[in-house]
Amino acid sequence: MIELTLDVTTRGKYYPDRTLATERDPPLYLHITATTYSALERAARAVQDLIDRDLGSLVDERRFRRTDERDEFGRRKWPEVKVPIGMESVRGFNVRAQVVGPTGSYVKHISNVTRTRVQIKGRNSGFTEQSTGRESDEPTYLHITY
Repeated sequence: MIELTLDVTTRGKYYPDRTLATERDPPLYLHITATTYSALERAARAVQDLIDRDLGSLVDERRFRRTDERDEFGRRKWPEVKVPIGMESVRGFNVRAQVVGPTGSYVKHISNVTRTRVQIKGRNSGFTEQSTGRESDEPTYLHITY
């Protein structure tokens, strides 16, 4: 009986964009070795079948999706959403503090779960707009950027 030895390992480096790879640091790939050519072909087919059948996109494409729009300072603008809070602070009830949470925990949780940047902006938010040097006159809102 002939014993077949098969080995599958990873080599190279992961790049979200393969064009960033170099000859010295090639893109990530599977390196398959076998004692016979037919075993090597079977292993390569089996790996390809697994990839085709079981793996969706391994990369969250939203992280690399950018827009060519620029702000007034020439910086690239990211997609954004404004979520109105719909309440104003009154004596004894600070809306900003209630939305942000103890030591920012509520906003941090939203940010971590959604993988977005979350800020509270608008009137009485404490956020100073870079373009004007003061708070926005808009009612308080959550500003979410991707």
